[in-house]
Amino acid sequence: MDESKTVAGMPENRCVLSRIGRWPVSPRRGNLQVNFRLLFHPGLGMIAAMATPEFHLLREAPQPVAPFSHAVESDGWILITGQMPTWPENDERALPEGIAAQTRRVMDNLIIVLKGLDLGLEHVLQARVYLTRFKQDYADMNLAYASYFPADRRPARTCIGVTALARQALVEIDMLARRPAPARPLSRREDDRP
Repeated sequence: MDESKTVAGMPENRCVLSRIGRWPVSPRRGNLQVNFRLLFHPGLGMIAAMATPEFHLLREAPQPVAPFSHAVESDGWILITGQMPTWPENDERALPEGIAAQTRRVMDNLIIVLKGLDLGLEHVLQARVYLTRFKQDYADMNLAYASYFPADRRPARTCIGVTALARQALVEIDMLARRPAPARPLSRREDDRP
């Protein structure tokens, strides 16, 4: 069967092609627009290209302290910008005192960003923690951080000692999350069976 004719008959953004066949997909998941282009490859035929990145700046999250988005999403992967222990409702307010309080404020800010994307901490696969006083604050930061995750579901993590952070913060944390697959499994069409 001519793959290019098969795709041409489908509505735009409705078919992803691979070597094993055509898989219909929904062009929307909740409020997320799935964007991809169909490309012709001489050896593979029609293939789907990477999704167009989406840049998220959320009103309810703390205002960025520099020129960046709260998160960038592509192909279901979400890179969440490092959050500071600032207050969402008042960026001028003094930072919480001590590493435990700052870690909780940072985690709460990350939860705000995730919630704005219809996600939660259960979708986080990896975190990076930046500490300005590594030896002094590592243990107390770990206690506060660990309270946000069940013991059997903690993301992969790297912790890095740094010389300074914006706003004289003691801690900053960024995350990598993954949007869950569609609720129902995709099934191949009858004429695609090998």
